Amino acid sequence: MDELPMAAAAHAMQGIPAFIKTDKANNEEAIRARYPRPSIAYIDARIAEAKENVFRVGQLRLDENTRISEYTGHIALCEHRDRLMVGLDDVADFEAVSSLKRQYPPYNVEAMRQQIKQSQEATVRCEEVIQKENDSVAELREARALCLQRDAALRKIGVTIE
Repeated sequence: MDELPMAAAAHAMQGIPAFIKTDKANNEEAIRARYPRPSIAYIDARIAEAKENVFRVGQLRLDENTRISEYTGHIALCEHRDRLMVGLDDVADFEAVSSLKRQYPPYNVEAMRQQIKQSQEATVRCEEVIQKENDSVAELREARALCLQRDAALRKIGVTIE
């Protein structure tokens, strides 16, 4: 600037604030372009949502496993009742048959076996969902670390982070 004529130096001095402002904006955009766009609060909310999904699907898996155990027990009782009733006649041994039917309720075994199969399939799907959500959490944590680096770089050049 010292080597410029007086008028050119004055114009250059007037342009310095605009240059500094543009340079800062360019630096900010260059930093933002290198890192993920979402805010840390958004990523934290997504992580919390994924963890909540893992918990809910885990509860569903637990419910399905409980149903499988319960139905397996009922099927075993029905099979035991049927073994006890093998030698009995419905008419001649009416009291014994009635007693066994009261003691061992007549469940629909085929329907329970079908439900067990469906519950087993549901637990497999639950495992898949839990794995996907855990993978998402890992990816989101990586993105969060990059966002922390982005915010630190932006603070370094004087940008306020929301």
